[in-house]
Amino acid sequence: MKLRTGDRVKVIAGPAKGVIGTITTVFPDRNKVIVDARYDKRTTEYVFDEVTGEPRKDVITTPRMVGGVLRHLKPRQTAAGVDNGGITEVARPIHVSNVTLVDDNDKPVRVGSSTDADGKRTRIGRKAGKEIKL
Repeated sequence: MKLRTGDRVKVIAGPAKGVIGTITTVFPDRNKVIVDARYDKRTTEYVFDEVTGEPRKDVITTPRMVGGVLRHLKPRQTAAGVDNGGITEVARPIHVSNVTLVDDNDKPVRVGSSTDADGKRTRIGRKAGKEIKL
């Protein structure tokens, strides 16, 4: 896997398509990553106008995490006190094929590697040939 923790990536598939974020966790054995970014999920809701009584569509935006799921937690007793529970959002891993590495100009870049004179391997962008920094 050519992605590492701290890389800036762009989501190229799914509901968060086009969002740019940072990788917080990498799971190389499962080919998945957790991306730290938020996007606005748009939903359409039908409501009745209070004045005329006619139905109309309202677009509602809700901030969501990339790869996030809603967990319904039960209230429980913990050593620190009482946990009230409720609905919380938890980040879940997304597959690496759904993200692509971006350069400083937020353009997608393919990753290669080169070895310098000291024998140290560095990651480079294929098209520009520049070193990719974390």
